[in-house]
Amino acid sequence: MRSRYGSNIAFIDLWANGMLAMTGLFIIAFLLIKQDNKKTDVPEPPIQLMAVLTWSNEGREAHADVDLWVAYEESGRETAVGFRSPTREGIALELDDLGARTDSYIKGGVQKVIPINREVINFRRIPAQEVTVNAMFYYANDANLSVTATVEVYRLNPFKVIYEGSHKLVGRGDEHTYVRFTMNEEGKILNMNYRPKSIVYAKHPASSSTDEWPAMHPGDDEGPARAMNLSPESRGY
Repeated sequence: MRSRYGSNIAFIDLWANGMLAMTGLFIIAFLLIKQDNKKTDVPEPPIQLMAVLTWSNEGREAHADVDLWVAYEESGRETAVGFRSPTREGIALELDDLGARTDSYIKGGVQKVIPINREVINFRRIPAQEVTVNAMFYYANDANLSVTATVEVYRLNPFKVIYEGSHKLVGRGDEHTYVRFTMNEEGKILNMNYRPKSIVYAKHPASSSTDEWPAMHPGDDEGPARAMNLSPESRGY
């Protein structure tokens, strides 16, 4: 007589295979979800403008500390970008170059030198109103040293040289306006001039809404380091 009770082995095999398939599908779906999340990350805006400051890497000038500064106006308010405030609203100072002091490094116990004195400010957006580009001779052991500093301003896409020029900065604290310009969203220059305008010695919003830089002017008893609420000692001098 045939038994009334059949074997359960076939059923168990079918159930196990089904669970294995469902687990595999779950893992695949999870991986696809993670990939989709990566694709939806908001990309960083490309660099629109670049201001570059360079000065000599030879002789006494190599040891000078020259600073690049940018100020721009929007909605009746002026904002400055430089070593005192390196990042503001999509505009950033990439490196505070202190001259020869930051040009060396140790590799394999041997001191190597990168003979470049350069500061760069990148714009990931174009300010709606006027942009001012200045350089200031911050420090050197020789207070009477003169440094020839070159400033270049580029539009990157499409590439275009907006400005290129050099100027001799005479003595610590000397600030010079290289160029002032207004550009529309399409990258067309609407206005350009070279009228002097101080950034370092003017009032600008500081790290909080209640703080301002002290208003200082060339010829005052206090030097530029005090005007920016920083002393040479704070940068290792």
